Amino acid sequence: MKKFIAIIIIVLCSIQAYPQTIDSVYFKCMYDLSYSKDLKNINSKRSDEMLLLFGDQYSYFYSYRNYIVDSLREANPAEYRPQIIDNTVIAAKTTLRKTDNTETLIINKGINQLTCLGRIGVTDYQYKEDFKAPKWNITSTDSITILGYKCRKAITHYHGRDWTVWFTPDILTGEGPWKLKGLPGLVLKAEDSEAHYVFQCISLERSNSKKLITESSEKDFRLITKKEFFKESKRIYEDFLSYYDARPAFDTEHITRKYNPIELDE
Repeated sequence: MKKFIAIIIIVLCSIQAYPQTIDSVYFKCMYDLSYSKDLKNINSKRSDEMLLLFGDQYSYFYSYRNYIVDSLREANPAEYRPQIIDNTVIAAKTTLRKTDNTETLIINKGINQLTCLGRIGVTDYQYKEDFKAPKWNITSTDSITILGYKCRKAITHYHGRDWTVWFTPDILTGEGPWKLKGLPGLVLKAEDSEAHYVFQCISLERSNSKKLITESSEKDFRLITKKEFFKESKRIYEDFLSYYDARPAFDTEHITRKYNPIELDE
């Protein structure tokens, strides 16, 4: 995971690239994500900030908040990690916490291949798949304005959910949050029909200088099938105590959850 974080540091800070440079970022898009991952508590909304970076050949999509927390913990463990002093656990001095969006999506546009890197429990996994964009139906009259850009409406059924998105033809790229790509413009807002997952673009930044993407080192991520990845993600989310073969220290029924992933057809 540390090697992958180093890649993102290169992208964001524009420092000298490693020899294996494969692309350069020309757009950064930040999305506010509101989501409900627990069907047993569906009205309890969580939030995250998701960052989309894309160039001519590659796109990256990941939790910016988790990247920040990881970076701070590496730089100052005493401030951002719990400490054990004289057999006593001392809480971290900050309330900044990671979210449960651990996946990073990398799409190689040249060969239409998606690589998902993610942590399940304490293990880093990856799966690969041929990327297939949604089949969109663009409406003819509906429009709204987001961040000063006039946006058109498109709908699709994709990976088990009905999606409505708003995209701007003024930024002529097929990019969007998560896997919602393939439209003649950048997606600035996306929402499934039940509002379980809502992406809202909150900032756009064109890159005026070379911000380099380098080839990620995936050898530390165990390669499994997509089906296995989803199965393990569901198992740890719904009952993490059983996942670790652990039991609560007190005599009570432990809490279980009902997994509601963004992608439903696996």
